[in-house]
Amino acid sequence: MYYIIHIATAFQSLKAMPRAIQELIWARTMSDLRKKDQAHPLLSATLDQYLVKEVTDPVALTALLKKKMALTPEFGHVIGIGRALAMNGSAPKLTVAVARVIDDEKDLLQNFWQRLRLFTKERGIPTYVTWNGLGFTFPFLIERSTVLGVEPSCILPRARFQPWKHLDLFAELADYDPHRFMSLESRLALWDLNGNGNGHHFADHDVLTEQWRKGNPKPVEENLTLILEALHRILNRVAPYFLEARNNGH
Repeated sequence: MYYIIHIATAFQSLKAMPRAIQELIWARTMSDLRKKDQAHPLLSATLDQYLVKEVTDPVALTALLKKKMALTPEFGHVIGIGRALAMNGSAPKLTVAVARVIDDEKDLLQNFWQRLRLFTKERGIPTYVTWNGLGFTFPFLIERSTVLGVEPSCILPRARFQPWKHLDLFAELADYDPHRFMSLESRLALWDLNGNGNGHHFADHDVLTEQWRKGNPKPVEENLTLILEALHRILNRVAPYFLEARNNGH
């Protein structure tokens, strides 16, 4: 019994944050940029210059800051949650919920925990399946629930090397080696799991967020559905090696 979870996130407002938090986000973003290119021209910019729009490439800098916030639990919002129940290799039962506006985030999280509480009460604890759930999905759900005062219904397993409790496909398939991490698109292509053989490209995060902020949640919903289906295809491939083999040994 596998319970697949994936989320969609959006950045918070940088200008609405306290100065100390702005500096923290700025420092982390610049650190990431420095690791990729120590001579990048944006590294010469300062936070104060950015805030008063005196940097050479404000668009690129804004994109970096937004991405950093959207992918970091402390500085982002959960705007969509996708869940899929898969059993015995059968077609998964998918459920996708997307917040209409930022103020709906609390209700979105409350609904997630309530449904999870009901599920575990009726069916027991499943094996959770994620893509980067250890580093992204579960920390995000926990952080945002904590901030908004939403009580969790259970403890989401976050220990490494226990795929029978939480199979983080992103981490497990790379054996927790950062040098072997690959994108979901790359994994699907490597194992020829796209179905049509033409490759698969999920929607760009910035485009999804922009559409969502304009009041169009459909692209976020569709993208979450595609990701859940992709994770299920990978799960079907790896389950006999990570999960069923161990279970059959008991």
